[in-house]
Formats: sequence, structure tokens, C-alpha cells
Amino acid sequence: MSRILACWKQLTARSLVSNSSPFQSGWKVQGAYSGVDPTAGSLHVGNLVALMPLIHLYLHGIPVYSLIGDATVQLGDPSGRTTDRHQLDQDVRNRNKENIEKQIFCLSKKVSTYAEDCGYKPEGAHASSRTWSIVHNLDWYKNMNLLTFLNEVGRHVRVGQMLARDSVTSRLQSSTGISFSELTYQLLQAYDFLHLYKDHGVNLQIGGSDQWGNITAGTDLIRRFYPKTMLKSPVYALTTPLLTTASGQKFGKSAGNAIWLDPSLTDSYSLYQSFISLPDDIASNYLDMLTLLSSEDLERIKSKHFQNPSSRLIQHSLAFNIVHMVHGKNNAKLAQLQTELLHGSQLAPFGFFVAEKNTALPSIDELKNIFKTSNCYYKVDSSMGPIPFSRLLRELGIYTSRKEASEHIRSGAISIAHETVLDPNVSLTHNNLAVLRIGGRRALILDFT
Repeated sequence: MSRILACWKQLTARSLVSNSSPFQSGWKVQGAYSGVDPTAGSLHVGNLVALMPLIHLYLHGIPVYSLIGDATVQLGDPSGRTTDRHQLDQDVRNRNKENIEKQIFCLSKKVSTYAEDCGYKPEGAHASSRTWSIVHNLDWYKNMNLLTFLNEVGRHVRVGQMLARDSVTSRLQSSTGISFSELTYQLLQAYDFLHLYKDHGVNLQIGGSDQWGNITAGTDLIRRFYPKTMLKSPVYALTTPLLTTASGQKFGKSAGNAIWLDPSLTDSYSLYQSFISLPDDIASNYLDMLTLLSSEDLERIKSKHFQNPSSRLIQHSLAFNIVHMVHGKNNAKLAQLQTELLHGSQLAPFGFFVAEKNTALPSIDELKNIFKTSNCYYKVDSSMGPIPFSRLLRELGIYTSRKEASEHIRSGAISIAHETVLDPNVSLTHNNLAVLRIGGRRALILDFT
């Protein structure tokens, strides 16, 4: 079986293909790429689904490229948007570019280890044969003038096709319209594909389903640029489904619900928690799409889960595997332990839980070591002295005002060390760790030592 056929079977079995060029077993993928504009300082979970086909191709030994759009970010992609994108300062763009480049580099290293742990070993693909390169489109645009671009690209593109693309028609029909710079974004993305095709032999572009128009603009440009007899190899397009919430809303920065992959923005515990509350059907789909677990392991996890749905085994397996792939195995194990201590089944002192009855709670020093790097850990300054509970919550930055904190306290939404607190003015007398709970799932560690 060819490497691309084996990879294609993985992608379709895992529901990672939303749309694609008509697949034939004779597909000859010489290189594949996926692009991201540095509009933020980190990739997010929504980006991860478009990276998964790239990861599968990489593990099968097919050269892959991540394109960072440090040129196109200056214009803004209109796909999936109803308004113009906010312009970023150059310093911010450069910082974002550097951060995302580091993330992709780290992911390319971690994913090989994660694949081995999952037993994902494509036949004939050795680690030494895998290449994952990072390119920047500013490298080929910075010395290109407008006349050269119009002559090299513009003459091969028809305006009717540009206006017919979904990302453009939806904006044309809106009250805000579309700017000329956004309209031409698809030409730049098309030329990116042409450049990578000419210089690196890349003949497959991958993106989210809202990128189909931009990607096929690239395949069209390449076919127009090269006469049929001179086309070095066929060109292909592939899009993935968009990740959505239970309400159908897209995950992403623009939607305001991005789950960042950078551990300094979303620590491993918080990343783990992001998947625990997902409905079974969505979590089950994500387990297929966003992990490298074997079909046998996927079936075993789902079967065991539905024998006891309250265990949320699918959700925990999904959370562990994503943290493992993105932050590393040790951080996944730590996030799993933190989750057991904060959301286990058996009550334990100080507001913690343990997984099973008669299981000993770790010592105070051990608990500090377990949680001290987590975003849910708050050190209480002893110099504050006894102060009203509402003020303490404000001083720690948990609430922006005493009024907001007091309202939540009086509503019965807050407990500490398993006891509900109803008086905003009570002074706490804890001298150890204590778990503060807000609502159903949010848990914070207060260190009074």
C-alpha cells in the first residue's frame, strides 16, 4: 500500500476530510503545506484540526511545510468574517510570528514521541525520513513590486471567479462590504501555493473548510500558470471540518472562545479541563480527529465509556491525549493528577478529592509541588492579615471588584474547603491550602502557608 493511500485511509476514518480534490489511489503527494497568519501570539485548538492531516502526512514520511503568513497578516483573510480584521502593529506581528514558529517547531518534535506512545507506526516511514519545514511568505513578497505581481499572477485570474467565492459573496451582501485588500487576499494565498509548488515541489494545500475557496484559487492559478504538458505534478486541495462548540459556534480567536495551545496562556490543567464538559457525541468525534490512538483503542475507550457514561472516559482520554501531544506526556500526567485531586469522587481534607475511598491525600508540600505551576494556584500574602473574604478575592485578581465578589458569595456559588461561604465579610482563618470552588467546575488553590 502506498504511503499516501495509507494516510488517506487514516484521514477519512478519522473524519478529517471535509472536502478535497477527487481522491484516486494514484495521488502523488510530493509535499504538503498548511498556513497560518500570525494574528495572535499562539495557535489555538481550532488550528489543531487543520494541522492533524499535516501531522499524519509527516508521520508517513511525506515532506510537510508550515507557512507563517507574515506578509498576508498585513491584509487580513475575509474567510469566515463579517467585518474587517483589526490591523496589528509591526512589533506585535513580529512577536506573534516568533511565538508561532516556536510552537510549530516544538509540536513537530513532540508529535513523534506522542505517535510512538500511541503505537502509531506507518509502514516504511522512519523518523529519519520525516521533514517538517517552516517558511514565511514575506520572504518572497518583500522584494516583489506591484507590477511584477499583477503581471505574474493577475493575468491568470478571472474577476468573476474571485467574486463568486463564498468568503467574498457573503461580505459583498453585508452592510460593511469588503475592502480591496481583503478581496485580493485570495490572490496572495494562491501565489503562496504557486511559489511552494515551484520552489519546493509542494502539491497539496490543507486548511479548514472555510479556506476551500482560497485553496482552490491556488490550484486554479497553478494550472493556468503551467500549460498542461509542463505541469510537474498534479495539485490537490484538502479541507478539514471546523471545530465547533456544543452550540455550533466555531472555536477561534475571532469568536472569542479560543483555547490557546501556548502553555503560558493555557496551562496543561486548563487545557485538560477544556474538554471534560463536552457532550459525548462531540467528544467522541474529537477523540477520532485530534488524537493518534489506534482504531482498536478508540473502540475500546468508547465501549467502556458507554457502559458507564458518568465516568466521562471519552472526555478524559481526549483531554489526556491532546495535552500529551501538545505539552508533552509528563504535563499530561500532571494535569490528570490535578484533575483527580480537584474533581475526584471521594471527599478529602482542605477541599480536595481523591480517586478512591481510603486513598491518602498527598502531603501539603506534595500538593504545593503538584499545583504551583498551574494557573489555578494562588499564593495568599500573609502580610494581608485577616481581611473580608470579598476583598481577598479581589486582591487575588479572581474578581475585578468587591461588589462582584460579594454578589457571587451571597448567591451561594462559592465554597472553600467543601463549605459554602455566604458572608462576603467573613475573615478566613485557614493556615494551610484550601480549595476555592466557583460554580460547578472552576476550582482554585489558595495557599495560606
